[in-house]
Amino acid sequence: MTAVQLRLMTFPARFRMRFTHGSATRSETENVVCIAHAGGLTGYGEGCPRGYVTGETIATATRFFEAHRASLADISDLPTLRAWIGAHGDAIDANPAAFAAIEIALIDLFAQQAGQGVEAFLGLPPPRAVIISAALGVTGRMATAAISFGYRAFGMTNAKVKLSPDPAADRARLTIIRRTIGRAARLRVDANNLFQSADDCTAHLKATGAQVWAIEEPLAARDYAGMRAVASMTGARIILDESGVRPEDLANVEGADWIVNLRVSKHGGLLRSLDMLQTARQRGLGVILGCHVGETSILSRAALALAAACGVDLIAMECAYGGYLLAHDLTEPRIRFGRGGIITAPADGPGLGVTVLRDRLVPVT
Repeated sequence: MTAVQLRLMTFPARFRMRFTHGSATRSETENVVCIAHAGGLTGYGEGCPRGYVTGETIATATRFFEAHRASLADISDLPTLRAWIGAHGDAIDANPAAFAAIEIALIDLFAQQAGQGVEAFLGLPPPRAVIISAALGVTGRMATAAISFGYRAFGMTNAKVKLSPDPAADRARLTIIRRTIGRAARLRVDANNLFQSADDCTAHLKATGAQVWAIEEPLAARDYAGMRAVASMTGARIILDESGVRPEDLANVEGADWIVNLRVSKHGGLLRSLDMLQTARQRGLGVILGCHVGETSILSRAALALAAACGVDLIAMECAYGGYLLAHDLTEPRIRFGRGGIITAPADGPGLGVTVLRDRLVPVT
């Protein structure tokens, strides 16, 4: 078996427009891309370090890669990959985005060696069509209207809206979104840990006049008791993101009032995301698949494999915005949603089934 050669890169790309939410404003990508090469085949994986989610940066991802490069090169197949994950759980917990890039690249490579698509290689159901939610950041009224009209043109009615500290501004934006998308609009909101208490959150939602079925991360991360109070006071379901990173986080919640937002990069790759899915099912939780702002089609393709595993349990999905948000993407074909927000995985080719435009990658510094 030829030893796997690993290299860590990054993909610098500007956004077509800035994206703002309660924790950050972004106008360009922030990612690491791993290249795994062996026997004339090459796999690619992506991770998105986010300080406000897992405490990571590109610098910490690079240090993780250099610290473990030698032992990672000994991974030769899926069993040895699983063994490495089992032996390095604490290190991955501290560096999930870094490891996600490595793990996805290795799975892409091994699936190509096996002549299988990633779903078949992992023993998952075949990829299926899924419906993507509209996603709207914190923007002014004119920009909100323009973006909403764009989603309406696609026929998309499921939407996630980021909240701001200003309830009056949020009320105006939510009104524009609902009127533009139409009566069929089904809205959920994301606070990104904005509020100090359940009372603050409830007062804000009341002031916006928001008719939402769920709210994501309303309070400080892992304030499960406070979020339980939000659900009781508002009647909205609670979506866990920063509060649902590892399976042990889910031991604090149970039942249909709770939803976990699964993100491949946040959990440290596909295999650990599948573990999170299994735990969520055992706890009776709903499941949404999320993404990081600015991720490329590599992570979007990996998310579609996770969507196949979710099956009918998938409530909503955030994915494949990069083909519209990024000035240019990293793969051919680009993973993008179409009419109705519908998206399917590429049908042809082993592994992830996409061609990475390698000349757009640059070494991390």
